[in-house]
Amino acid sequence: MTDLTFGSTTVTVYSTAPYVQHADVVDTGQTGDIVTSAHVEISTSIVGYNGSANVVDVEWYSATNALISTSQSPLLGWSQASPVVFEPTAPIFATRAKVRYATALFVAGGPYGSTSATAVAAGYVRTAGTATYCAYGTHRKAGVDAQIYLGEGALISFATARGAGWAVPLIQTFANLLLDVDTLCSGPPPVMPTLTRDDFMFGNPELPGPGAYAKAWTWLQAAAWHSLCECVPAPGGSPAPTPYVAPSQPTPPAGVPDQPAPLVCDASDLCSQFNQLMGAVGALTRQVQFLRGDVTLMQRQHVPFNYLRGTAHVGLSGTGEISVSDILGLSVSLSGIPDWGSADLDTPTGYYNIGELAVGNTDGWIATHRIRHNPWLVLDLDATITRVGYSFPAPIVASIQELHREP
Repeated sequence: MTDLTFGSTTVTVYSTAPYVQHADVVDTGQTGDIVTSAHVEISTSIVGYNGSANVVDVEWYSATNALISTSQSPLLGWSQASPVVFEPTAPIFATRAKVRYATALFVAGGPYGSTSATAVAAGYVRTAGTATYCAYGTHRKAGVDAQIYLGEGALISFATARGAGWAVPLIQTFANLLLDVDTLCSGPPPVMPTLTRDDFMFGNPELPGPGAYAKAWTWLQAAAWHSLCECVPAPGGSPAPTPYVAPSQPTPPAGVPDQPAPLVCDASDLCSQFNQLMGAVGALTRQVQFLRGDVTLMQRQHVPFNYLRGTAHVGLSGTGEISVSDILGLSVSLSGIPDWGSADLDTPTGYYNIGELAVGNTDGWIATHRIRHNPWLVLDLDATITRVGYSFPAPIVASIQELHREP
């Protein structure tokens, strides 16, 4: 264990509104070690009089400087001449401690509107004393090239050596790249990040997500380090170095499929293994067929090459509504358009106020389409459309034909 000591540190807080004030006694910063406890001896003196009280706070932080929790001492008198000892225990995973002196209770009264308390603190923050790894340095292993080609075999080897064959599809993103082994082995191994479902592509848990490439590269380097690098041996007569502990993540994140175990060939029973492979290929073929069906459906509905004519609703005039289903669009033909409906002499002739359509379903209406030409075509309707409302002023009579997607 290691004690990070501090002593005769003088700080001052004031009892005034807002009365809760903090004064930092010591901040260890990131220790590079696990913090286990603290020992604080503190005494106080005052200026003025007040029935207030103070405390010592010890804040515990993680390696990412996130506050884990705060340990607080019992109340200290506003004037505490004899040193009080406070010995809190750190929470698990704490790597940094901050000791603070603070006002805790403000009681107005006495001849002074505000008072101040000066504290003198001493003590230490204790760490676990992490082992020193590779005390004489690190280098690449004998027989390993200064640069290696990240072929499929190397990627599989790195992942499976860490018990994480499921990660192979993720790190295959870096296939065919060169890895600078000398640079990798010039220092300690990168900290292996924990991969989660969020690091994989939504809908395809075998591809890295858009923001996960840097994390996946660090994971690959951390996995490869222990296969390519090692501690520099101890010089003659010196104790052997302590190697870094190889990380592992044998269980894939929820929703990420595990990879099948490597096939071990049995020459006496090849047919059983072929049957397993045929079953797997059959399952994959069915999945591809389902996917093809979904893609075809989306193509037919939203980017169609053609359409089929369905039910024709004829003799429509005035206002009304018709029921439809599985439509891609509508074709509207008008007869009896009066002279006042013509807007111009262009080709095709444009019209004003000769009719309009509204489409929707039981939840409501989506859009209104004003008819400007005759005939009039409405396409790219959503498959959820189940009702069409229409309005045609007399003496106009309309025919609305449903257009369906190809099967």
